[in-house]
Amino acid sequence: MLSTEVRASAGAFRDKAAFIEEDIAPDPAQPGDWISRLEQRAYMSFVLLRDIDAMSMTHSLEVRVPFLDTEFGKSLARIPWQWKLRDGVSKWILKRALRELLPDAVLDRPKMGFGLPCNVWMRRSLEPIVRDALRPEPVRRHGMLDPAAVQSLVDRFYAGDECIWRKLWTIYVLEAWVTSQLE
Repeated sequence: MLSTEVRASAGAFRDKAAFIEEDIAPDPAQPGDWISRLEQRAYMSFVLLRDIDAMSMTHSLEVRVPFLDTEFGKSLARIPWQWKLRDGVSKWILKRALRELLPDAVLDRPKMGFGLPCNVWMRRSLEPIVRDALRPEPVRRHGMLDPAAVQSLVDRFYAGDECIWRKLWTIYVLEAWVTSQLE
């Protein structure tokens, strides 16, 4: 997706997951602990916390994330993964500890996702803005991305490819930032 010039000047790219592998070596003896750390390092850090921050700021809310306290997190990390996932029940030890304090309806309800509807916004109110920002002319002028590859992604997304909205959103944000800095 990067332009030829940017790829050449950047040198060798690290594998997408290299920073995680360097930090968290796979441990076949403790797969649950490894997966938990991967999720904490990647999904929670780069998706969940970003989304919570964006949504709370949008609605002028102050949000606290109590399980992210450093000392508490270190204590939780010492709990064996077998106590966190048991008999197909996630957060087993937490639910057991809270069973006398919270009703079963709360503890046993299915997970409820939290996500920003960026793909919906991009198909509706943001469509003209995204299409304008990712036209070949400004993309070529900024020189960071390959205009043909970007246009192909835009065409695929607006033709109905649901799998690529995050990539397109990231490219849009990058181009919008570059525009704000250079123009």
